[in-house]
Amino acid sequence: MPGVTDATTAQRPRVVVIIPFYQRTAGILPRALASVFAQDFLPAPVVLVVDDASPVTAESEIAALSPAQVARVTVIRQTNAGPGAARNRALEALGDDIDYVAYLDSDDEWLPDHLSRAVAALESGYDFYFSNYRDIGSVLGGFEVRAHLHLEEHNPVPGQPDMYHYTGDLGDAILDASPVETSTVVFRRATFGYLRFRREFRYAYEDLMYWFDVAASSSRIVFSPVVGTQYGEGVNVYRGVEPNSDAALRVLVGSTMFGAGVRRAHRLTSAQHAAVRARIAHNRRSLAYHLLHRARRRMHWPGPEVAVFLKADPSSWLVLPVEAARLAIRWMTGRGFAP
Repeated sequence: MPGVTDATTAQRPRVVVIIPFYQRTAGILPRALASVFAQDFLPAPVVLVVDDASPVTAESEIAALSPAQVARVTVIRQTNAGPGAARNRALEALGDDIDYVAYLDSDDEWLPDHLSRAVAALESGYDFYFSNYRDIGSVLGGFEVRAHLHLEEHNPVPGQPDMYHYTGDLGDAILDASPVETSTVVFRRATFGYLRFRREFRYAYEDLMYWFDVAASSSRIVFSPVVGTQYGEGVNVYRGVEPNSDAALRVLVGSTMFGAGVRRAHRLTSAQHAAVRARIAHNRRSLAYHLLHRARRRMHWPGPEVAVFLKADPSSWLVLPVEAARLAIRWMTGRGFAP
């Protein structure tokens, strides 16, 4: 594999960067790769780009790179299956010499010290690292904007500036408002190399299910409030979703599958059970509103998506008619039409 091999770096851990790729606009992937090449971490990481049948091909995106940079990138092609399946494909292709795995979405960029900070934290005995991030057009980090984390509730890591041991159950936060963003994650392969993204989560929530699996498997989780990732503009199912659109419905279905999947796969605390019940109850109301909205405007009936929702939450067969009737009465009596 390419990289520095002198005596200073030969014993350093090996890192692989996994990038699922599906974009409709050229020029996005080279920016992500440039941020990988600019890392101050040695030896240089291996990069696996999984082309998920992207309209703009990964090969065309890396063609303008230098020969040295191209040598550090391996492109794997697959039929379109979503970002989770693309990451799985890369995980299954890893060589035996990889110590740490880092995720980067193709429209995001790392700050130059992202990998060195992450690996230093993991080398001090942790299994899973995530960091702060900056959204498009924001000067503040996501932790500050969304109040994801309160540093006083977590323990500083001795000898590691701006590093905190995550104290408590990360699963609680994931069910509420997850602080973990995919492009900030680096983890120990020996601990989590067996984990895979659930293939049924094709469009949304495959990441939250994966983070919950992580939280259920290890308490050795470390994070940094320092921004390590800058969000970019590209294909993103969460960003810019129009209300009552097909994309919005897919997100709603994914949220319900996530709640049901967590409840089915893990032994939850009473608080987590309550959080799942609240999520699914909210999604039922939202689905009833969504379907009535489509009926009022004579939009197409989203049969496959509704079927997946009902399979994930069979009780909706009984609850949805009640919610729809409630909303219809509110609309007819002039009290508003909202979930």
